[in-house]
Amino acid sequence: MIEYRNVSKEYVSDGSRTLAVDEVSMTVKEGELVVLLGPSGSGKTTLLRLTNRLEELDEGSILIGGKDIQEEDEIELRRRIGYVIQEIGLFPNKNVAENIGLIPGVSGWSSERISERVDELLEMMNMSPERYKERYPAHLSGGEKQRVGVARALAADPDLLLMDEPFAAIDPINRQEIQEQFLQLQQRLQKTTIFVSHDIQEALKLADRIALLREGELVQFARPEGLLLDPAGDFVRDFVGLDRGMKVLELIAVKEIMQETEGEKINPVDGEEGPPIKRGASLKEALNRLILNEEERLKVVDEAGKRVGSINFSDIQSYLHSDYRAGYDDDFVSA
Repeated sequence: MIEYRNVSKEYVSDGSRTLAVDEVSMTVKEGELVVLLGPSGSGKTTLLRLTNRLEELDEGSILIGGKDIQEEDEIELRRRIGYVIQEIGLFPNKNVAENIGLIPGVSGWSSERISERVDELLEMMNMSPERYKERYPAHLSGGEKQRVGVARALAADPDLLLMDEPFAAIDPINRQEIQEQFLQLQQRLQKTTIFVSHDIQEALKLADRIALLREGELVQFARPEGLLLDPAGDFVRDFVGLDRGMKVLELIAVKEIMQETEGEKINPVDGEEGPPIKRGASLKEALNRLILNEEERLKVVDEAGKRVGSINFSDIQSYLHSDYRAGYDDDFVSA
C-alpha cells in the first residue's frame, strides 16, 4: 500500500515559482493499478518521481508499506521499485538477457537464478528466450524494446511498479497489443502499480482507479466508471469527453446488468430474442448487436454456450440512469 499525505513539490526558476504538486493525498491499495491522468503540466510525472525519490518532496510524506520513504536509503528504495519510462532506457551495449538481469545481478542473485528469471519473464512477455536473449536493443522493434523494459522492471520481483507513459511512443496498433498483454500480466501478477498517462482511453482500459490531476492538484480519484458517471465538475466532464456515456459502456460487462435465467442450450430457431452474446462482452457490444440486428432483446450465454440470461435496450438505459452509479461514491475525491 502507498499513502500520499499532503504531498507538495515546488520548482523555482529565474525567480519564478511553480507548484508542480499541490497537497496531494490519496492511498493506493496493494495490488491495485492506479493511473495518474491529466494534461501536460498537471504534475503526473513529478508525483511519480517523488515516489522513488528521483525528486525530493518539499512538504508532506509518502509511505510505502507503512514506512516513510524519507527514512530509507534511496538506492535500496529504488532497487525494490520497478521503473519503466517512455524512452525505455535499455543499455545498447548489453543484450536482452543482460538488460533484464541487471538489478538482480547487483542485488546478489546467482547467475543460474538470473538466467531462470530472464527466461521466465521473456515467456511472460510472449518473447521466446531462445530467440531474444542474445539480441541487442538495436535489433528490436519499439514494441519489443518496451516489453523488455517491462521485464527488466519486474526482474527483481519489486513491491511496486512505476510506469511513466511507457507505451506513448509506440504506434497505435502495437500500443493496443502491448496494452492487452500488460493488462493480462497485471491480472496475473497483481503488482501494485502507478501508471502515468495522458490518454483517457488507455487509463479507462488499464486502471483500477484513476487519479485525475490539474495544475498539481488532485481533482478526482475514482474508479473509471465513477469518473465517467459522476465527474467532479466541468474540468473532469470536459476531459473525459462528451461521449462518456459510450465510454462507460465499454467498461461494463453484460453479466453485470443482464436479467438472469436458468441455463439452457440456445435454440437457433427461437425467434423471440436476437443472436446470443457472451456474458463477458461489453455493454457497448450488446448495444451494437441490438441496433444492427434490429432486435429488442439478446440472449446471454456462458462460455459453454448455455443461456444464462438476456439483455435489452431498457436494461442498458436503466443502468445509465439508475442509482447504480452511487456505488462509486465511496472512493470519490475532489479538490
